[in-house]
Amino acid sequence: MADIGKGIYALLNGTSAITDDTSSRIRPNVLNQGETLPAITHQLVSQTTVYPLGGDSGLARARVQIDCYADTSIKAAELGDDVHAALSFYQGTVGGVVIRRALADANTRMEYEEPTDKSDQGRCRHSRDYIIWHLE
Repeated sequence: MADIGKGIYALLNGTSAITDDTSSRIRPNVLNQGETLPAITHQLVSQTTVYPLGGDSGLARARVQIDCYADTSIKAAELGDDVHAALSFYQGTVGGVVIRRALADANTRMEYEEPTDKSDQGRCRHSRDYIIWHLE
């Protein structure tokens, strides 16, 4: 099955509106300890093969969560908007993955994460799920 994570990374990393802010800080699953912000994580929530009545379709349906982190909620939301503009309704081949359609699935979520060290600086997280139909 195609690695949708590679496709997501390639699409986000190839979008200048995103990399102007994040540089190459686009990570699978979790941020590195002490990661400079803003940054993005992407994680596969679920993935299923699509089986129509006629047999194997060659399609998969993946739910991917994209989290945008920044020092402020405004910056996290702006980065989330950039991700949405790049990903929503995307069709094409990226990172070796043929994406038939990407759609926003859930409402956005905004959270403040308390600092995990002795500083007083937490981070804001803007989160949204996408459904991505792609070739296996």
